[in-house]
Amino acid sequence: MKPYVGKLYGFTREQVEIRGGTELETMFGEPSYARTISVLYTVVDVEASYNVIMGRPALNKLGAVVSTYHLCMKYLVGKEVGRVWANHRVARRCYEDSLRIGSRPTRADRPDVNVLDLDLDPRCNDERERPLPAKDLKEINIDTSLVHKKKIGTALT
Repeated sequence: MKPYVGKLYGFTREQVEIRGGTELETMFGEPSYARTISVLYTVVDVEASYNVIMGRPALNKLGAVVSTYHLCMKYLVGKEVGRVWANHRVARRCYEDSLRIGSRPTRADRPDVNVLDLDLDPRCNDERERPLPAKDLKEINIDTSLVHKKKIGTALT
């Protein structure tokens, strides 16, 4: 494990110290539809009912589509589709455990963090170009009546 200095921050400003990180070859799926990719794991010391959170960098590298409703993740393996299914009983138990962890008083030497979003890792720079809101708008008629009007960017007219 390589030592890292820094913190991970959640949506409600909770924070946890990063202990370190390591890159490991990780296999997803059953052997006949397995896919192996290199995943950077960030190690933290947090009370939680789970032991790994997959962030967008790993899911993008895998090319995965995740359905939390179906507790399923699908990804391409050549021309086939690999699947990883979660056990709904275990998922329910983890959810219930996470509610109990959040209500317990914490020790002073441990941060009170139960949710981490690894996308907030400052070492993962995602500099893709994103669309910007249109500044110059023009009002146009959708049909012959003057009732239905829409505004569009002047670059589209």
